[in-house]
Amino acid sequence: MSVHLRKGANVLAIAVANTETGPLDPGAFCIDLRIGSTVLAKTDTSWPVSRVFVPGWSDVSGVLSNVETTYFRGSWDFYPYGPPGFLNATNWPSDSSAQWIWPVDIWGAPVTIYSRIQFNYTP
Repeated sequence: MSVHLRKGANVLAIAVANTETGPLDPGAFCIDLRIGSTVLAKTDTSWPVSRVFVPGWSDVSGVLSNVETTYFRGSWDFYPYGPPGFLNATNWPSDSSAQWIWPVDIWGAPVTIYSRIQFNYTP
């Protein structure tokens, strides 16, 4: 995936949809954004998550509304989310400490989650 960064403030914004409805179909997402060995952003329970769409939420100056508690679902290699196969991911760093995360009380419900993290990039 290509990522366009600008010097200074950047935001990594993600909208994730879980379309499954069964009790054993929890959603989750995991991100490890790097340039070389420098980690710019990685998911953990400090990431805000929300079910509420707010216009401009993905802009550098954007915000999320009705932020919920973020739940740790597992380390990046936790099955069923990670290996074996890891959804055919390529170039995933084997030393990643990124975590699979999701709002704490959503299990097997169709929903879209919005999340964002700001970081600074200095080339």
